[in-house]
Amino acid sequence: MTSEGIRKIIVFIFFTMVFASISLLITVFRFGIDNNVFHIPYVLRLASQPEFSNDAFYASLKYFTSLVWPVIRLVTTESNIYDVFRVANFISRTSAFGAILFLLRANSLTNIWDIITCMGVLSVTPWLVGYSVIGCHDLFINYFTHTVVAWPFVFLSLTFLSLRKTAASAAMTGAAFSINAFVGIWLIFVNLFSLLYDRQPLDFRRTVWSLVSFLLLASPTILWIALVAGSPDSKVSFSFIEYIRRYCPEHFLIEAATKTDMAALVLIYVSGLFAARFVPNSRYWTGVQLACLLVFLGGIPLPYLFDNRFVFNLHLLRSDGLEQAIAVILTVMAGTKLVLSLESIRRQLLGIVILSSLITFHRCMPDLIVIVLALAAGLPQPSEKDNKGRGIGMLTSFAIRHTKTLTWVSILGFAIVLAYQAISPPGFVKITIIRIVLIISAFGLVLHRGLSPTRHRKMIVLVFALMYFLFPATIIYGRVSGRDRDYIPAERKSWDELVAWVRDSDLHGTFLIPLGDEADLFQLRARRCVWVDWKQGAAVMWSPSFHDQWMQRVAEVSTLHSPEDFVAYAKKNGIRYVVIKSDAAECPTSCRLLKSTTHYILCMIDDR
Repeated sequence: MTSEGIRKIIVFIFFTMVFASISLLITVFRFGIDNNVFHIPYVLRLASQPEFSNDAFYASLKYFTSLVWPVIRLVTTESNIYDVFRVANFISRTSAFGAILFLLRANSLTNIWDIITCMGVLSVTPWLVGYSVIGCHDLFINYFTHTVVAWPFVFLSLTFLSLRKTAASAAMTGAAFSINAFVGIWLIFVNLFSLLYDRQPLDFRRTVWSLVSFLLLASPTILWIALVAGSPDSKVSFSFIEYIRRYCPEHFLIEAATKTDMAALVLIYVSGLFAARFVPNSRYWTGVQLACLLVFLGGIPLPYLFDNRFVFNLHLLRSDGLEQAIAVILTVMAGTKLVLSLESIRRQLLGIVILSSLITFHRCMPDLIVIVLALAAGLPQPSEKDNKGRGIGMLTSFAIRHTKTLTWVSILGFAIVLAYQAISPPGFVKITIIRIVLIISAFGLVLHRGLSPTRHRKMIVLVFALMYFLFPATIIYGRVSGRDRDYIPAERKSWDELVAWVRDSDLHGTFLIPLGDEADLFQLRARRCVWVDWKQGAAVMWSPSFHDQWMQRVAEVSTLHSPEDFVAYAKKNGIRYVVIKSDAAECPTSCRLLKSTTHYILCMIDDR
């Protein structure tokens, strides 16, 4: 390898790690939360411990199919699990940003100033943080899970296919499938549709190699799923849709989405389709997004038409997360091309509006509207090939005819949104003021044409770099100064105290606990069996035999209110230990108080 090649690799790794680190500072890392209640017990083999020998929930985890967790299990112990998860989270985020950088370079953004601008915005924009707007699919979140490991392979698969490297794309799709099967299934459809839409010719040899590449990496999980599907625990004898309504409708059912969420997703799709016209292979990226739309639209009626476990396990509604990520990346690329092209002052101003609207602390519907208007105003003129080969949609045609009007409307809308954020910032007064000053500076640089093109471009990039570096700097300052520490309510502290006491105690057996968010972590943190908690309901997705136990117990426990109700229910079901939410440091009659905190008491049923 030449010295130039080595230099490019070093630069590539440097930019990837820098911007991935900024992204991690934004999202933070937490351990032992949310879906970690499934991952940690599997990785630590808690089902094999005597305490959980009869626990149906932990026994079901052997059916939880993802290649990530058996690999993580090989190197994990009780003493190093936090570090393993943290390192794995860093690797997955860094890999995702590496794949994004590869995507940018494949779409002609190879200049260092383009890369700094694009990667910086992507590292801080809230539209890539948290969960997708409707299906609540994991984007860049604050804990480690197998879904986040799939993102690098998703981006690589799409990028390779845009470069006509079908075998490499199929291999990345196979890897994504082995990590998260339903993401892999989405990708199969998206890739096939985009190939057809882009009219890419496929010969027999390329098709065979692509199929072999996919199967080579997907086969472990394909075999795993086949074995699980044939197990006695996989038989469904209940209404899956009713179970979903009880457990987690937002992942699967459109009825859980609000009108605001739907409007936001429409704007995301429109912005992505507009932004696709700014990249070299615009037809391919348009096809990718149309495929995402078809997957999502399929997820609206299918759960109602087919009350089938397989249909629900496709998680079709969550595919909006795939489109959201792609649309945001394409929009950032479009904004960068506009602001750094130096073609015209008008187009540069539109680029500032787009990128600045993406660099905010919180997601905001008006920001999306401004972005769509600015993209429409900056659309490139269609070539002769465009007119003959694919036509122009009604929206695109309208936008090109009213470019100047849309430009002024988008800039005015941006100014209004910025002014509103300035007078009512959500706890970020100083940072909002600094951001506004930097935006005004960017506008001033564009309007002032006294600098050379190279100097001009560098100064604009510097302003944006300062703008998005403000976000992690603010977070770091808040942590160091103690002003931004997580507020822990007294009730939460009381619960934590009780859980820690139980873990250190010599009590053994099943605990009846109240249903609630914090209660979902009791079994994991206290290392004791619980009678039921809400989070355990996810096990029905991979082990339907768990349904009857979970549904019945949740229905029964949700009707318990008074301490006497809990004790009576515990006696009826042979449960010895009861955790009750109560400010009184005493248990009902026929119980013995074992531990009391400010808001909770632990009672033991008297055997006498």
